[in-house]
Amino acid sequence: MMQLTEQEKNQLAKVREAKLEILFNARDKDGNFLVYNLGRLNLRLAGEDKNRQIGEIYYVNDTIMYTKWEAESQLFKKMDAWSIPLVVAKNVDVVWYKTPLRQYWITYETMKKLLKEGEAKIMQFEGYERKIYVPRKYWSDSSVVKEPEHSFTLLGHNPLENKQRSEALTKYESRVGVTWAKELYEIFESPYMKSVGTKLAAARKKGIVIYPESANVFRAFRVTPYERVKAVILGQDPYHDGNATGLAFDCGKHLTPSMQKLHEGYDAQFPTHFNTEVMDGKLQTWAERGVFLLNTALTVRQGQPGSHLQNWHTFIVSVIGALNRRTQEPHNLPPPVYLLMGKMAQQYAPLIDDEAPIIKVEHPAAALYAKRTWNHENCFLCVNEELEKLNVEPIEW
Repeated sequence: MMQLTEQEKNQLAKVREAKLEILFNARDKDGNFLVYNLGRLNLRLAGEDKNRQIGEIYYVNDTIMYTKWEAESQLFKKMDAWSIPLVVAKNVDVVWYKTPLRQYWITYETMKKLLKEGEAKIMQFEGYERKIYVPRKYWSDSSVVKEPEHSFTLLGHNPLENKQRSEALTKYESRVGVTWAKELYEIFESPYMKSVGTKLAAARKKGIVIYPESANVFRAFRVTPYERVKAVILGQDPYHDGNATGLAFDCGKHLTPSMQKLHEGYDAQFPTHFNTEVMDGKLQTWAERGVFLLNTALTVRQGQPGSHLQNWHTFIVSVIGALNRRTQEPHNLPPPVYLLMGKMAQQYAPLIDDEAPIIKVEHPAAALYAKRTWNHENCFLCVNEELEKLNVEPIEW
């Protein structure tokens, strides 16, 4: 095989990438589409929620080959012809089928010619995708590719992964900001998270009122970037009366009873402070100064506190895991100080890194229901004390 120049290699890589991009974005008119994962090509039929493995992708130079192992007895069982999924055949250069006895080859150009002449047919059986059926006599028993078989390379990775990751990150950046998007990419890409989004969208479509509004579900992440988190206030779930803003305890329409109790502790710890925004229940200044205002659930159903706690558990675990990584390479940042308000938030304490200071207090709502003063235990002052021990500038509450 003649050695290629660097320029020729780059050109080949571009051609191959362009062909693979077309293949991995292929979708037929019935809504069936291809999914590539870990070296295997899968077909997802329209309306189904699972993939069906149908073969592999090999390449040599700029030739893209679809290959599949099959028993000889299965090869020509219909019409003395072997079939190829139409959505695959139209987007590869060569089909290469293998059996224990021999191999079968055909190019897409040959298939097109046979279709035009009526020698091959496109057929669809009930419950199956459209396929091209090519009679036995048109399959070659020797390679239709110039390079010897040992030069064929199995595509063991998704060549579009970096591009797909970049596109996904752009979407997540608008949701949670640049740095949080990188840290939470894996959880956002998970079937679990996609399921959460689907359930929320379906509920809203049915007219079920969910707080906060969609645009504010991840607001806390956008206001307090990952690298600027100094302290984490973890509450329970958003206000279920329409006051939720996406920041834990922050008020929307009016000062809530929970926020009024929070004021009791604030006034006791900072008697000379007069922060009009905090007094109005507006906590964005805290968030902008490094206080990550998070709840153990990011949404709630109207009038039903705790209704979405289970939905968000896995995501909150991932967020804590991301914060635990702050002390590791490449970040090398101090751990945040955690202020866990209430029993629900305190259940997450075992997941928090040992280096991160943890302060536990009752939830302000607990004092509200008991009709007494909130046992704040000087929590805001304690947060600053712990920050100073970490050589981090205290928060201006």
